Amino acid sequence: MMIEFLGKGETQSSVITLQQLEKLIGFRYVEFLEFISKDIHDRVVSHATPTENHLSFGDTYREAICLGALAPVSVRWINDEVGFGLFAATEIHKGAFIGEYTGVVRENNDHLKMSNYLFGYPVNDDIDRPLVIDAENGNLTRFINHSYSPNLEKGYAYCNGMFHMVLYAGRTIQPGEQLFYDYGQTYWRIRSKPEAFTHGNNNSNRI
Repeated sequence: MMIEFLGKGETQSSVITLQQLEKLIGFRYVEFLEFISKDIHDRVVSHATPTENHLSFGDTYREAICLGALAPVSVRWINDEVGFGLFAATEIHKGAFIGEYTGVVRENNDHLKMSNYLFGYPVNDDIDRPLVIDAENGNLTRFINHSYSPNLEKGYAYCNGMFHMVLYAGRTIQPGEQLFYDYGQTYWRIRSKPEAFTHGNNNSNRI
């Protein structure tokens, strides 16, 4: 897998391998959902209660999910406050699949370290807390930044016996445009907002 990349202090992007990107940024690429344990995997499969909307999303995006597909994108440095972002490499039409938010599904029980890459998962643990997708290691969707005027939409697709968090284009996106979705107010409740993020009232499962 080859990725267009613009690093900090660079003025021209280059094409690098996935292995080079992992080394430069310090993460492990996760193509498909992983599970911290067999018990968590079994709980996800046995306790899922999909709605008709989840099933419809699953039918729409099943092939892309099964392939671990990603829209044509580039990873670019933005600034010290934001870090990296994900940008459209070609025109992306409304409704097009961007990618699944992948990582490791686990209990949300890490009180010693706050991760910036947690997304709530719609199955609860045995004490009724939502599980989370931890994308400290994940695919390129982990680089998508927040906006209260996003160009992406998100939703849970149910296919192959479990939920998948899917990101798709909310409108036509032009080449070179940064990709955004709304993290929601819960995410910012315990974090400092970058200066540009000053208002908004949408809910989200980023935590």
